[in-house]
Amino acid sequence: MLPVAELEAENKEINDLREILSVLIAHSDLRNNAVFCELLDRFRKRLESHLNHESRALYPEMLSNRDHDLNTVAQKFVDNTHELERILTGYTKRWCKHYHSGDREHFIHETQEIFRLVDERLHLETKRLFPALTGASA
Repeated sequence: MLPVAELEAENKEINDLREILSVLIAHSDLRNNAVFCELLDRFRKRLESHLNHESRALYPEMLSNRDHDLNTVAQKFVDNTHELERILTGYTKRWCKHYHSGDREHFIHETQEIFRLVDERLHLETKRLFPALTGASA
């Protein structure tokens, strides 16, 4: 059984956190609050957990499927996952636990770029990945 409903629920939680953080980051008093850092850390952990969940639960079966279109969709998402993980790792090394130091404008810009990439990824999952899975299981 494919965990599409679980993954959709994870997407909603990640998106909700992204929306809240997007509002908070625009306000320096809120951005410098410990709650902001906790929410940013929760966002990062939820995203990493979600990507790992997909990697374990979906891609091995999709990549071994005889359906070429399903293989192609899976490979694109695997590639995107690796790239997103690479970007997130660099971001985490630069900013997590150190967001008070350094160039605040760069931090804001890079955080907003992460949010844009995650929003794009979740949108693609909803429009391409999940329909491919439900179509394959039919």
